[in-house]
This record gives sequence, structure tokens and C-alpha cells, in this order.
Amino acid sequence: MMKVVFGIILLLHGSIHLLGLIKAFRPQSIPQLTRNIQIPEGLLWLVAFLLLFAAAILYFLKKDGWEPVAIIGVILSQLLVTINWEEAKFGTLLNLLILAVALSAYGYSAFSAMTAKEVSVINSAPENSSSSSKNAMAALPASVQKWLKVTGATDHTAVTTAYLEQKGRMKINPNGRWMRFYARQHFTVYEPAFVWRARVKAFPLVYLDGRDKLVNGKGEMLIKLFSLIKVAEAKGNLETDTGTMLRFLGEICWFPTAALEPYISWKEIVPGEVKAVLAIKDQRVSGTFSFDRKGQLRSFEAFRYYGSGEKAKQEKWVIEITEHKDFDGMLVPSACKVTWKLPGGDFTWLELEITSLQYNS
Repeated sequence: MMKVVFGIILLLHGSIHLLGLIKAFRPQSIPQLTRNIQIPEGLLWLVAFLLLFAAAILYFLKKDGWEPVAIIGVILSQLLVTINWEEAKFGTLLNLLILAVALSAYGYSAFSAMTAKEVSVINSAPENSSSSSKNAMAALPASVQKWLKVTGATDHTAVTTAYLEQKGRMKINPNGRWMRFYARQHFTVYEPAFVWRARVKAFPLVYLDGRDKLVNGKGEMLIKLFSLIKVAEAKGNLETDTGTMLRFLGEICWFPTAALEPYISWKEIVPGEVKAVLAIKDQRVSGTFSFDRKGQLRSFEAFRYYGSGEKAKQEKWVIEITEHKDFDGMLVPSACKVTWKLPGGDFTWLELEITSLQYNS
């Protein structure tokens, strides 16, 4: 509904600029406009109308490119409003509204294009042959073998790519407020990599776009306000690289056949608890998978860097599974919460639900 209202505002605001054109060619027809408008200026009012009208049509047709057209139209409109300030000053409010929406939409399009390109990169990596075989299965600890049987992974085609959608809530510090989010994530399994893109509702009418990715053992994190203003970025350091690798290791719970891949090694600690080591090039990370008596995954925990820079310290990071659901023939976690075990107490910062999960699509 709000999108339709904005489109109507854009259309009507553009149409109002025709008054400047009419005043230039028929000065007596609009006595409410007391300032004389010369024909060259009247033609500028026509150009502003055409730009805003075109932007409105593109917007209603859901075509790319309406944003820059609207931005140019608003800039010209505001120039004309300034020249005719006494009679047209209220047009500034509409110009500011249109400019804010257009800039935000342009930022969103650019952010989406960036993540789409990154997904294309990880999907274009050469596919290695999977190690999903009876010999690989027999070499796994008993707890992992039982888990793969319970999930249905032993009867499932080896997963090479996975795509999921999730929703939930998060907070950035222990005393912070919960913020709703929606996210999409692409994985490649034959070459461990992912791109995670989220939109977080920080406050009413205020949102953040975030992206995490892992490619070739290198991690990156980026957060932008309104898809435009960079508020946080991390890359090119041990903390980010190992953090994203641990994310991938913990998140193989959504595509269990990855347990058979050669870049993960397993060692049973005690029945029901297994240490996993993920190796990408020269970098290694490890964590512990815990299973219940039925063989279902209960949790994953590891020591991961908390904070950034010199203040970053390794703290226990725990993914706790709260629900399971069948997706495309495999019983995998559908809901979980993520907690930092800090010296000052537990900090549960993320609660999520998987709403869609597709393999090899």
C-alpha cells in the first residue's frame, strides 16, 4: 500500500510542474502564480514534469532505472522551487521525500547487484568430485554416521549448492534491543564458500543491509545504513577469516552431506560429542558438534573472536538447535539461537528460523 501511495505522490508532484509551463505560455491563466515565468524557464518546468512522470511510470512498471531519473527530476524541481520560493516552497517537502526514497532504492539496487555478483563468483567455481562414498562414510565417527542416517543424508544426493531463506531477530550488544531481520544465504559445498545477505529493521523506517561472505578461506563483513552509508566493515584479518570459516563449519547442519567432504576431518571426543576441523588452504578452524541419543544435532560450539582489532578475544560461541524440519528430503535444524559465553554472562544475540531451503538448484 505504501508503495502505491509513493507512486501516486511521484505522479502528482510531477504533474504539478505543468503549471509552470502553462504560466510561461499563458500568463493570465493562473493568477495564483504572481511571478512572471519566461518561456525558457517554462520549458524547464516541462522537463521536470517529464522526468518525474517518466520515473513514476518506470516505478509502477517495476523497471530498473527509475531512481536516477527521479533524482535528476527532483534536483531540477528543487532548483525551480528555489527560484519561485514564495509560491512553491512547499514542494521542497515532496522533493525531500522523493529524494530519500529514490536514494534508498538506488542503494538497495546497488547492494543487491553487488551480492548477486558475489553469488555468481562462488557458483562459478569448478565443481570438484564429491567424496560421498561408502568408504568416506565408514571412516566417520559413529556419532556422525548416526547423524547422517537420521537426517536422511545417506540416501540423499550429495549437496553441491544450497540456498536458504531465514528470518528472526538479533541484537548487537548484551544490553541492546532486539531487531527483526530477514536474510538469504547461498552456499557452495564442493568449494566451501557462502554469501549471506540480510536486511535488519533497526528502528521504524530505519534499516540496515548486511553482508557476510567466505571465499577461498577469506571472510568479509559489510553493513550499510539504508543500503548506502557504510557503518561497519571487516576484512583482511584473522578474526574475520576464521569467524566466517567457523560459520560455514557450524552451518553444514543445513546440508549434512558436507560432512563427507575432504576439507573436514572428524574425531570423536566422547559418545555424542565430535570435534570437526575445517581446513581451507593453510587456515584451520575447529568446533564441537553435540548430538542427542536419537542422533539429531543438538549444538555446535567453538572459540571465535569476539570484538575487533586489539580488543578482539576468543570466546565460546554456541549454536543451539531448538527445532528440526524436513527440507527436500533431509531432516535438518529449522530454528536455533546463537550465544556468546562471555565472562560477564551469556549473550544470546541471534534467534533465527529457516523458512526455505533448496539444494542443487
